[in-house]
Amino acid sequence: MRRIIKKKKFNISVLFYVICAIMIVIIIPCAANIFEDMYRINGRMSGYEEDSLYQDFIDGSYDRLLEKTEYNIGMGKEIDNNTQDYYTFADAYKKAIDYNVYVNKGESAKAEQIVKDIDNAQFNNVLFKEALENVKNTYINKGLS
Repeated sequence: MRRIIKKKKFNISVLFYVICAIMIVIIIPCAANIFEDMYRINGRMSGYEEDSLYQDFIDGSYDRLLEKTEYNIGMGKEIDNNTQDYYTFADAYKKAIDYNVYVNKGESAKAEQIVKDIDNAQFNNVLFKEALENVKNTYINKGLS
């Protein structure tokens, strides 16, 4: 006996659902990245908070601390008594880096002025004084040797 094999019709709606599912799997991660970037940009418009500055200071990421304090100044963020030491330290750190530039250029008067400015930096917290001494030992006293 012969069996009759029926050919199944190709259902285009199944193909459409498969294509839609693949597109959704591709689009969701892309959209998530875009929204993540938008959230970070809008969140940074207010500037960096004290906990972020503290973390960079404790980690010894003074260059990142300098970048964040300059960003906050550029954004016009108000500097209160709690964060003043971070800004003073970042400024002294920047001057310590500049010291080597002036020494290498042979501008000893500017280099001496930087040392005086760093020595005159006033802090409310002892941790900042100790960290500044380490920075001075790294950038200034090393340059004097």
